[in-house]
Amino acid sequence: WRANALEQVRVAENALARKQKHLDMTRNRRAAGVATELEVFRTEVDLENQRAQLVRAQGRVDLARASLNAMMLRPIDDAIEPTDKLELVPFDVTLTEVIGEALASRPEIKSAELTEGIRTELIGIAQAEARPSFEFSGTYGYSTRKPENFFNYDFSKWNTAITIKLPIFQGFRTAGRVAQAKAEQKKAVQDRIALANQIRLQAREAFVRLNV
Repeated sequence: WRANALEQVRVAENALARKQKHLDMTRNRRAAGVATELEVFRTEVDLENQRAQLVRAQGRVDLARASLNAMMLRPIDDAIEPTDKLELVPFDVTLTEVIGEALASRPEIKSAELTEGIRTELIGIAQAEARPSFEFSGTYGYSTRKPENFFNYDFSKWNTAITIKLPIFQGFRTAGRVAQAKAEQKKAVQDRIALANQIRLQAREAFVRLNV
């Protein structure tokens, strides 16, 4: 954290030095009559804005030092100089690969896909209530009071039954449940798409930061 803050200070200092040189050149051009007073004023404003950015960067360094000292139970004003340097390490990976890996590895996406699948199955379950159903049942056993007659075929007993249910009118209850299931499934799809877009954006931002 402190190494990153120090690097931001270094960048701000370099930018301030460049803007100071630009201001000096603009003033020389103004003295030579090839620049206007407005150009000089704009350059001065740009320089002061950069100076303010440097002050903010230095403040972040102080905050990072104080936070690190606090975590190490040291006085927050103790000096700390990092031994490592913040350097750009090149990596051979494309933005498409980064986004693909992010989508494949994030558990939120897998959870959203599972929810979408469940909502899709619930539509079929709701629709099944309006369709005919067939049930087949059967029993087999022995009817006797004497234990010795158990497993005697003469006392065996069996029966079968076929039940057919044909929904005729349910007061539009099934249609309402189907509509609700479809609405919940569409919401699950939209939630998954929104989450995937958010992950793509996060992956893109991380990729850009690593390449800057």
